Amino acid sequence: MTTTLRESRPVARKSHMCDLCFDTILAGQRYGRQTNIYDDRIYDFLTCEPCSAVFSAAYTWAEDYCDDAGLGPDEAEEWAREFSADDPVAIAYLARREAAWDRHRAARRGAS
Repeated sequence: MTTTLRESRPVARKSHMCDLCFDTILAGQRYGRQTNIYDDRIYDFLTCEPCSAVFSAAYTWAEDYCDDAGLGPDEAEEWAREFSADDPVAIAYLARREAAWDRHRAARRGAS
C-alpha cells in the first residue's frame, strides 16, 4: 500500500516532468509534489497544475479499481478513457498527454 508522507505545491525552480501526463513543468510554474513510500521505497510524485484535477478525480476511481500501488499514469489514462465521453477534465488530460508524447517522440527523432 502507498503511504503519503507529505504533500506540497511549490513553484518550480527548474523544469520537471509531470508523472501523470508527461508534459513539462516549467521553471516558475506551481506544481504538486507528493512524497510517498511504497514497497519500502520513498519517491516523489510530481503533477503539473492541470493534472491536480485529474489526480483528484482519478484517485477516487482508482481506490475501487486498482491495486495497492496507488495512482500512476496508466491508471489515470484508464480513468480518462472510461470517462472521456462526458468529463472535460478527462478529455483535456488525454489531449495534454498525447501532445506531450508527440513532443517527446519528435525530440527523440531529432536527436537520432
